[in-house]
Amino acid sequence: MAILRDTFAGLTYAYPDSGTFEMPNWKFEDVISAEQLVAHVREWRIDGVSAIGGCCGLKPDHIRALEVLG
Repeated sequence: MAILRDTFAGLTYAYPDSGTFEMPNWKFEDVISAEQLVAHVREWRIDGVSAIGGCCGLKPDHIRALEVLG
């Protein structure tokens, strides 16, 4: 994210996924904890990320945990 911040003047967005996908049942293993996601997002915000979402492997509790960042 720091490299992107230093080379791109526009808005940046992060839409991370996590874990290992196991076919065919959409089962994700080794997904990071909500607390780990918060730690990553905290750093991304320092690097200027404008909006954060969540994709495969992340669940509603991951997104709810981001509320602590305001």
